[in-house]
Amino acid sequence: MSSVFTMEWEAVEKLLLTFLFRSGEQVSPKDLLELVKWARRHEYFTEMSIMFSVLEWCDIRDHIWDCMTSRGKH
Repeated sequence: MSSVFTMEWEAVEKLLLTFLFRSGEQVSPKDLLELVKWARRHEYFTEMSIMFSVLEWCDIRDHIWDCMTSRGKH
């Protein structure tokens, strides 16, 4: 991944944190960034602008739930 691409992602992540803090949400920056990295590894946030999509976050929530509830079944 190029450094410009990485810097762009970092800027988008910081903007998301800024939005959350300004809206009064108590979010650990480290936890949010780890969640974003996890989501990207699972093929979410294929474009930077999608990071601000409520539907994308709902899909991630559902995927996390599916991962957690299916662990003991396979």
